[in-house]
Amino acid sequence: MRVVRAFRLGRKFEAVIIIGAAMKKSLRALWVLVLNISLGMLIFGAIIFFLEQGDYDPETKSFTRLETWQLNPAGDGYDPVHRKSPFGSIPASFWWALVTQTTVGYGDVVPRTVAGKITAGICMVWSLCVLALPVGVIGHNFQAVWLEYDAQKKNEFSVQENARKMAKMTIGNIDPISNSRMVKVEVYHRSGFCRQEVNDVFIGQGEVELGLDPVSLTSASSPIVVPLTENRAKFNRRVSGDVSITYKWTPSPTTEPDIMLQGKLVVTVVSAKQLATVDWKPGGVPDAYVVVSVYPNSPDIAGILTPKKLQTSVAFDETRPFWNESLFFDFLWHKEGVQAKRDLERKAIASTSFDILTMTNFVKDEKVNMDPATGQLLASIPRIQKEVSALQLLLPQLKHEAKSIREVMSSIIAELGLDLKASVTAEKFKHFEHHSGGGSEHLNHDCFAMPGVVPEEKIVERGRSLRRASTSAV
Repeated sequence: MRVVRAFRLGRKFEAVIIIGAAMKKSLRALWVLVLNISLGMLIFGAIIFFLEQGDYDPETKSFTRLETWQLNPAGDGYDPVHRKSPFGSIPASFWWALVTQTTVGYGDVVPRTVAGKITAGICMVWSLCVLALPVGVIGHNFQAVWLEYDAQKKNEFSVQENARKMAKMTIGNIDPISNSRMVKVEVYHRSGFCRQEVNDVFIGQGEVELGLDPVSLTSASSPIVVPLTENRAKFNRRVSGDVSITYKWTPSPTTEPDIMLQGKLVVTVVSAKQLATVDWKPGGVPDAYVVVSVYPNSPDIAGILTPKKLQTSVAFDETRPFWNESLFFDFLWHKEGVQAKRDLERKAIASTSFDILTMTNFVKDEKVNMDPATGQLLASIPRIQKEVSALQLLLPQLKHEAKSIREVMSSIIAELGLDLKASVTAEKFKHFEHHSGGGSEHLNHDCFAMPGVVPEEKIVERGRSLRRASTSAV
């Protein structure tokens, strides 16, 4: 039972998933491979049996064949040595055909006659030419499945990243000043080459939200452990470890009504642990330093935020780097920049929604790890898009039909010579009925018509005039 459980664990590994998908996609090629092997076993197994079976021995009731020559006791010649033939039957010969086709060739079952050796050579060449064809197809399908699986993983990551960006932009649209509470921590390995921003090795990054209240004038401080996450756009590698920091926020009274947030922030980078190793360095211990990014100033008039980045010194050859360095930031946020940021985020949300919709077309059959609310939102986007597209196609048709109805009604009214503007409204009818005591016998049908209703007398009179005109014309 434990062995069976071990097989069940295979479903959790990516390699097993890829191999299973490749085999499922290559079923037709596998059937061709099995068919070719079966035909080879039948044909070459039967031929080698008749060529290598030897002579039947009634005493042993088996086939024997000449195996070798042995010097006779007199020493004046050689006597033939016969042993039991390994090709005692056609089914027994299938084993030789199978190991020969698959180029395994154990060597314990070999042909002795010239005809048998020629048959073995033909079997080898046949297997190289015929059996290699479906194997190539299987290899191609394996490559296709591998690339498809890799693309799906990248698309899943893109969907999650775009969903996070959209959530962040939505929060920024509702409360742009929330960006002032975000602190981004990045860890790098100092390579020692010039152009530090290009040659230094990315180790990991993390983002946390501080408790900065723009309304309160109370100071705040707290220690925070920032877990590091990967960023495939910067470096395609796995990330581990975390960074310990502390912060202290000291607000300042606002001197102008336009100022929303003002104060000083001190971020102290204490230490890091379990950082990922680096290549090309003995032991793989990184020479780590930390870059802290915050948004101390409000957006400009275009709504663009510019982060301020400060970095610590380099901790050389430390498995658990310790810095305990403080970085200082002066904050000043204005209402004008916040409003510009809100307008910019509205435009960005629309484009990001389209990106998420595009990415979801590639991951419909895969489960993406995200919260249920985001999953329901992403699942409803294609349906909403289809409904909007259908309405867009239907709207011109409805406009055309409404225009046709108006033209037909106008021609009918013009033909009848009627003027609907002379009709009174329903409110006038109610007013007249109220003052007449509610009786319909007081109504003058020559001057009254319900809205949208043509009096019968006018229709009859118009019909008679048309008939008289047609008769006189004749």
